[in-house]
Amino acid sequence: FPSLGAASLPVVSVPGACPAKTSGGRQPRRAVVHIGPGHTGTTHTQTWMNANAARLLGYDWAYLRAEVTGDAYMRNKGAAALPFALCGKVLHHTASGNVLVTDIENANGTINHFEAIFQRAAAEAHNILLSSEKLASQLCLQGKRKLRRMLAEVGIESATVVMMLR
Repeated sequence: FPSLGAASLPVVSVPGACPAKTSGGRQPRRAVVHIGPGHTGTTHTQTWMNANAARLLGYDWAYLRAEVTGDAYMRNKGAAALPFALCGKVLHHTASGNVLVTDIENANGTINHFEAIFQRAAAEAHNILLSSEKLASQLCLQGKRKLRRMLAEVGIESATVVMMLR
């Protein structure tokens, strides 16, 4: 995305990162899943993607923006609730801090909400960008399978995982 002012964001060219067109002449639907982890510029990356979401749409990439949710934690932390929910857990906010608890019913509600967000994103653009530092540390095997299923359900054929390190 050179014309998006990406100079402020480190860019690494990866051979083969842009898949060849399929036999029908179109690019496969792709997802880039940015998994952080925390303290590696994740907030800067998410802020950049959020600020440039409309411009990214011009390149046929939909960033899963936080403003589609009403939850204050989600507004501040993007898709942070998703990895917990995919593993059957939710964050409960208490006076003494956040507590992670197993809560299948509320976790399923969060997953349903994200399925709708994925559908909206897939309707907006051919490709999807998803970012959460919690995907690096909190996603269980069952959650990885569910995330793959959710992406496949909106037609994503290929996903690239990006991890920032420092």
